[in-house]
Amino acid sequence: RLREFYLAYTNVIYSRKWIRIYLYSGLKGLEINRWYVGVVRDKILSRIIRECRHEAGLPGQSKPTAAELEMAWVFHSGIFYYGVRKYIYESPVLENKEQMISDAVDAFLAGFERVFGNADGVRHSPVKAVV
Repeated sequence: RLREFYLAYTNVIYSRKWIRIYLYSGLKGLEINRWYVGVVRDKILSRIIRECRHEAGLPGQSKPTAAELEMAWVFHSGIFYYGVRKYIYESPVLENKEQMISDAVDAFLAGFERVFGNADGVRHSPVKAVV
């Protein structure tokens, strides 16, 4: 599901116009940029973290920890920055966007399990992406 989400999400945001508007609104300190960052954090990243916790057998606390959110932001922003490199910098990127997303999802899920899955000393089932 995470792969499917990011394929659909990037189909919307991966355009020179969308990325420029987002970046310029942030540089100007416009409210729309702060609003969108909040939406990503609250509606996307928090849900991803909840699902990762569930899959790893971790307790489903109400709010993500700062460390969990930071890891999710690193994952999300890496996918976003692929678009910046391609559409703003016009730099070479992996041609197969689906492969980039698949690799990023695999790395994030494995990393989430590695970093947060064994905090209580109990080995939990690895988090796996559903293809």
